[in-house]
Amino acid sequence: LDLSYCNLSDEATKNLFISISKNKKLHSLSYLNINGANITKESIKIFCEHLMKLSKNAKNNCLHYLILGKITSG
Repeated sequence: LDLSYCNLSDEATKNLFISISKNKKLHSLSYLNINGANITKESIKIFCEHLMKLSKNAKNNCLHYLILGKITSG
């Protein structure tokens, strides 16, 4: 999934991470590029928790490439 330089807002990035964690079809995502997105500590926490759950429940990790934007203090 390449959403690079779409200028995702803080809220859009948070909603993306929530959607990825809730949608089981997206659990097999192998590529995620959101370079240029606004990422807050809250949204990265949501995504990290999702990755931790996947790593505990999955026999193998599907996410091979992860490209993030700047993580802000908000």
